[in-house]
Amino acid sequence: MYSDKCLVKDIEYNYMGGYRVGWYDEGIKYPYNMRPFYNDGIWYPVDFKYFNPWAPVINPQFALSLPQFRYSAVDIQNPPCIITYLRTYIKYPQAEYLVKARLGKYVGSTMILKKIGSDKGFRKWLMAHREELRAHHYYVDVVLRGYRTGKPLETLQSYREAKINLRNNTTLICIIARSPADLIREGELLDHCVGRMNYDQRFIREESLIFFVRTKKQPNTPLVTLEYSLSDHKVLQCYGEHDHKPGDDILHYVNKVWLPYANKIIKKLAA
Repeated sequence: MYSDKCLVKDIEYNYMGGYRVGWYDEGIKYPYNMRPFYNDGIWYPVDFKYFNPWAPVINPQFALSLPQFRYSAVDIQNPPCIITYLRTYIKYPQAEYLVKARLGKYVGSTMILKKIGSDKGFRKWLMAHREELRAHHYYVDVVLRGYRTGKPLETLQSYREAKINLRNNTTLICIIARSPADLIREGELLDHCVGRMNYDQRFIREESLIFFVRTKKQPNTPLVTLEYSLSDHKVLQCYGEHDHKPGDDILHYVNKVWLPYANKIIKKLAA
């Protein structure tokens, strides 16, 4: 329980071939009646992580007979791997709190367990939202953000899922304009006013920055231009060719993916 090793006999794990099990003692005959080296009848210490998915505990009730696990709630949780759960309980006794609140699906999250142990307000929040948390699957960061911000979990989850989907499927990048020549070229190719109207002066006065949204496949081909306010930390303008409004996919990328990232970077630079 307190080691990263477990004991195995007559079985071997190989990265390339998987598991090999020996049956010599059971009477299985091998060529030349020779006992395989991995079936020598000796107990060997091996890395627990490679064997725990395949080694069910046949006497789980024994854990509750031990004083240190009497209140572990292992019988309520009924985990796939009892040893892994009890190891978590040893390090984070607050796992019992989650399980008895029927929120055992979050027992595997170190962040949740640490927060429960250090923040009484978080424990109260969990109890207030436990029915919703039981009924739905929320990402751990969504749960923590819901507690921190007070925003609806369902809304935060939808944003999180959209961000994941966009990250997995996005073909967009955002490039900062570095010179007046960049602005002029962008404005000429997209036929809008970014190359004129003193946008370069706004940059010099540190009022705003100009960024070019492009595709990864064609990073040099103008697609959408946006203006970012350094004082308000928001997108002031976002237009495509002939000052047309971009599609919803690009607007989602700009507002939900790029903007939070840009604000985070700007905040670090200003610190």
